[in-house]
Amino acid sequence: MKMTAEHYAALEGRIAQIVAQIPAHVDSLRTDPRVKDLRTRVVWDVYHSTRMHQLYSPQEWDYLDSHIETATKRALRNLGVDVGNLTK
Repeated sequence: MKMTAEHYAALEGRIAQIVAQIPAHVDSLRTDPRVKDLRTRVVWDVYHSTRMHQLYSPQEWDYLDSHIETATKRALRNLGVDVGNLTK
């Protein structure tokens, strides 16, 4: 994971605030015909809901998509949300 410890802690803290809402969101996505890859969709929906862009400038939050995805998955796993087995 290429994210700094400070940035990761901020991301995980923001995800912790919404973790209780994730199962209901997953259930709503399962029946959405536009969703092709449920796991990826959930990870990115969770990431975007954190609104990290409000905490950091684009120059400070300069990560590749793969780094963001890995950090978000790790934070979800640490918070007890297993996105590894999500299927439609």
